[in-house]
Amino acid sequence: MPIQRAKPKFTDVKNVSIAASTMPAGSVIQTVTGVNAGATDTEVTITGISGAYGATGFYVDITPTSTSNIIVVTGRAMGGTNYSDDGSYMELFRKIGSGSAATTNSTEAWLGTDYHNNYACMQVPILFYDSTHNTTSTIRYELYLKSHSSYTSYLNRAQTLPMQGRTHLIAQEIKG
Repeated sequence: MPIQRAKPKFTDVKNVSIAASTMPAGSVIQTVTGVNAGATDTEVTITGISGAYGATGFYVDITPTSTSNIIVVTGRAMGGTNYSDDGSYMELFRKIGSGSAATTNSTEAWLGTDYHNNYACMQVPILFYDSTHNTTSTIRYELYLKSHSSYTSYLNRAQTLPMQGRTHLIAQEIKG
């Protein structure tokens, strides 16, 4: 009697799709990589915004397949300011469909500098868990930036210095 294969060969199942509705809770339904305001090394400058946030162009768009699924946004921001006695602040904003962008009320991050080192940058990890979106419309998660005073704030600072890091965002839809 010939030996029979207990598991199907990959070539037998390569065109099979699994519906998201059949996946167990906690399964990753989709992963989307974010974009920035140009090339990977693009520097973003926000000048003179004190007390109000300005959009940076670093965002990730995701369209949930179910209103009950969870969106997890992760990434890293690299930013700072041009004055040694100042600090920039970063916040993740959310825009659903054609609505207005609003803060996610995630922790506001400080992108400060050393007192004697203008243009020093800080890396800030990003982790946001969104279980309140309640939509299947496209959601944009975008980094916003503001200065502590009227100085210039940066993401991906590299104008006169070697590249100090890249800012990136990733969104995942997790079955709820």
